[in-house]
Parts: sequence; structure tokens; C-alpha cells
Amino acid sequence: MKLLIESDDADTLAAALHAVHASNIDVLIIPASAPRTKPKALNAGLALARGEYVAIYDAEDRPHPQQLRAALAAFEDGDEKLACVQAPLVIDNAGAAWIARQFAAEYAIQFNEILPLLAMLKLPLPLGGSSNHFRTDILRLSGGWDPNNVREKCIAFAAQNQRFARAALFESRSALISVSNCKKCAIGLHREAVRVTSARRACGLRPNFGPCARA
Repeated sequence: MKLLIESDDADTLAAALHAVHASNIDVLIIPASAPRTKPKALNAGLALARGEYVAIYDAEDRPHPQQLRAALAAFEDGDEKLACVQAPLVIDNAGAAWIARQFAAEYAIQFNEILPLLAMLKLPLPLGGSSNHFRTDILRLSGGWDPNNVREKCIAFAAQNQRFARAALFESRSALISVSNCKKCAIGLHREAVRVTSARRACGLRPNFGPCARA
């Protein structure tokens, strides 16, 4: 397991170093340099990954306890072109505030309606930014993540080159806690929507896009 932490995030880094004692957990310090994007950090982790599969989780993710087993079963049931499986993301505190309800509605539409439809039609899937699982060799072959993209949520704009690789959903949910109801959160929600929309437009407009994990 690799914990990716920016070098200038002193509090998180200190907490991680204090908490981690297991030999199979590494704390990777990501140098603070522009562009400061999650895809850039993910590439640093990918370079040191040793397993056959790579799973991406955010700190706030609460995946189902059997999710890794379910992801492995999905890969074993699929063919050699199955490069990525995405776990549905759900907001766990939808009743807490108006902002939380907006996030919950967005995630429900995305993971319960849009992505299943695209998967059924065998079209590219705009993946979530976490709780996704990749075949390491195909992820590396595709070049990893685009370090300059501000939104990793478009990782593997689901294998646009369908002849090379494809992505799919599987039934093992990850719960997230949404933000609280405040003016700053509302502004952040708007900026988040702008970033995601811009990133997906960039992905859709780029011709001959790389097959698996380019953002």
C-alpha cells in the first residue's frame, strides 16, 4: 500500500508517519511542484507499484470490506481487454445539508443511471476519481495519468480506444462524506463542476486518445 502525501502538507505527513508501522505500507512524499495535480501524484505511486492490479482510494473513501475481492472477481470474469473496474460512489450524509444533497443527487445519477447505460452500450466510461481498480500492465502501457489535467475523475476516459482496453462497473460501493452547508462549500461545488466539465470536454475533444488512464 502506498500513501501519497505532498511534501508541504506537514500535518498529514506527520500523522501518516506516526500511524504507519506495518512493513507493507509505504509513505511516499510527493514534491510540491507545479502542476499540483492528483494525476501527477498517482504517476509517482504507479512507478513503484509491484502488484498485478492497482486500486485508487481517496482518504475519505469508505469502501465495502469485500471490495478488493469483488474487483478481483470482476477481472477474472472479464476478458483480457478489461483494463479497469469502477466501484459506484455514494454520498453517505445526504440528509446533512443542501450541499450534501446536491452531491448525493449528482453521484446517484452518475453511478446508477449514466455509467450503467454507457456500459450496457459498450461506450467509454467517464470514471470517478477513486475506488477504481486497474490492471497494472495496461495502465503502464497506456502511459498512466496525464499529469497536467486538473481532474483525475476523467482517468481512463474509459479506454477510448475500445480495441485496446475497456472499463466496466462492478457492484461494491464506496461511501463518501460530503461537505457541509456553507457559502465556501457552495463556491467550491461550482468550481468543482467547472473543473470536471472542462476536463471531460478536453478528453472528448482529444483525437486518438490513449487507451486507459490519460486524464
